[in-house]
Amino acid sequence: MQYKCKRIIAAVLCIAMVAGFAGCDNSKKSKEQISAVMDSYIEALKDLDADAILELTNWEDDDKNFLQLKEQLDYATIGQNLYDYEAYIASTIDAEYDPDAIEVDGKKATAVVDYELVAWEKIYNEEHDNYDEVLEELKSNRKTVNVEGKVSLELEDGKWVITKLSKLDDVFEYTYNSPLIWAIDPTEPTYDTDPTDTEPEPSGTAFADSYDRAIEGYIDLLYMNEDALRATEDTFGDGSCCIFDIDGNGIPELLTVTTENGEFCDYGTLNIYSYNEYAGEVQLTVQIPDIIYTAAGGGCFMVWTTADELIITYEHGEESLYSVETSVYMLDLSSYLWAFKRDSSLEYDSDADDYYYSYTYYWDEEEVGVEYYASMINYYVESATLVIVANYEPVAGDYEYPLSFFDQAGFMIFDDALSVLERDI
Repeated sequence: MQYKCKRIIAAVLCIAMVAGFAGCDNSKKSKEQISAVMDSYIEALKDLDADAILELTNWEDDDKNFLQLKEQLDYATIGQNLYDYEAYIASTIDAEYDPDAIEVDGKKATAVVDYELVAWEKIYNEEHDNYDEVLEELKSNRKTVNVEGKVSLELEDGKWVITKLSKLDDVFEYTYNSPLIWAIDPTEPTYDTDPTDTEPEPSGTAFADSYDRAIEGYIDLLYMNEDALRATEDTFGDGSCCIFDIDGNGIPELLTVTTENGEFCDYGTLNIYSYNEYAGEVQLTVQIPDIIYTAAGGGCFMVWTTADELIITYEHGEESLYSVETSVYMLDLSSYLWAFKRDSSLEYDSDADDYYYSYTYYWDEEEVGVEYYASMINYYVESATLVIVANYEPVAGDYEYPLSFFDQAGFMIFDDALSVLERDI
């Protein structure tokens, strides 16, 4: 009886040991399989191959995670200049992980990834005369930044697949930004004329001295609104001026964001000034009050163009009622055309005991269907030629998302704008 008991105990211990060894073998095998997935993921990331990454996930083609990644890795929709330096930044992305640190918990696993890429942000925020200068600085920069992310995986049908890529947005943050390029090259005036010459220049201006008169008028405007412009910069921590030839006639327009009464204020108004050659003066042609503000939930905008129109898109509201409005003007700012808007309202479904968003669409204050709204705004987005300034960052799935890949002139602080104008007369 004692002998039989010993045999039973030995058998139990043997089973436990076998089970233990089997568990170790399974864990080791899982880590080897996960490592193979991770190696493939990193290789696809280096190649900017979104389709290869998709094959490693359990996402469908219309999954929001994949759509966003697809946009980040797709450089076909952006301008050549922006392509050059975004493609260079992408080429510097390196990723590493420790295979031994992979954590496996049944059918779920995680791996920590360290992403490294060239330190681009400071270079983007410095002012440059042209795009080549940005690319040269990026290539000569030896500093790098690191982002620690995590890859989540699950075992499905005997195969490890990626379910989530955390912190990848931080790696691709540069795709949502553009470097600051001078709107007017301070070393090269648009043209040099005798102010007494009244013959028109081939640039499209009516009078030879129109350019100089416009610049002088803008300088006067800056001095008159100095307090309001500096208050904007203090409030929002960004530039308040942009100088850009919107309609291509050789005379730039002046865009400013000013606070009320020239004081520190949570709200800012967008103003666009243009020089009227026949009136011989600078005129305010577009003004949108409270286009930017510090309250949560909105206050962002984008000024962009097509071949024929100037368009301003701005968002505002709270979580319960959020709006994106778009106003359309003739490119020469001679007339306002129309506006369209979409509202998203947070609603409560008592049956499902959950919240959801409902959407309403408008064309010049008249409610329209989503198909009509989408056809109109998509027409303008597809016809876009450039983004002048923007702090509105549409996300993947938004109608305006393709505009986030355009170059932009960007805003300058008061002192820099004044310096550019004074050196250009």
